[in-house]
Amino acid sequence: MSEIDKALSDIEYIRQQLAANERFQGFTPPIIALTGVLALALAALQTMRGDVFLQIVPYFTQWILLAVICTFLVVTDVIIRARIAHRDMADMMIITAFRQFVPAALMGVVFGLFVLFNAPESAWLLPGVWQMLVALGGYSALPNLPKRMFWAVIFYALMGLLSLILADPTSFSPWLMGATFGVGQLLGAWVLYDARKQAQNDE
Repeated sequence: MSEIDKALSDIEYIRQQLAANERFQGFTPPIIALTGVLALALAALQTMRGDVFLQIVPYFTQWILLAVICTFLVVTDVIIRARIAHRDMADMMIITAFRQFVPAALMGVVFGLFVLFNAPESAWLLPGVWQMLVALGGYSALPNLPKRMFWAVIFYALMGLLSLILADPTSFSPWLMGATFGVGQLLGAWVLYDARKQAQNDE
């Protein structure tokens, strides 16, 4: 390796370390809060139309579709916001953030599809498992998020466990999903808002 290649490699390593230790500012409170409101709205809709939506296929199809929509909203917002907040470091910060969340998200997708297609009788496990995986992804990202985001992670983990305890294998409650993801996302949005407000006051 030439001296130039080594220098470039060292610079890239330094950029990665800076990205890994700098607070990520790509998540905006309004979008995170919107995903929570959408989760509560879907739970309310499923409650009103329980005869239609509480069968296994419609129930999980609705939630998977909502997850896709929310992911699109968050990812789009992250890319736009990060390029404004982090400028030259934006791409590295985005990659670092996604690297922390993607493993847990992929595990959730793979496990969900496996259960729905191969063991639908065990689908009642999915809400709790998905909530715990969100907690796992959030825990991985904690170094780049406001410190109080720890409480949102704890909330998801405890609600995941509670969902497993309360779940009924013969029926699907909209609120096992809606209450957790609704309140959890709103809590995360509040933490982001409060951290941003405090940072502005410190300037």
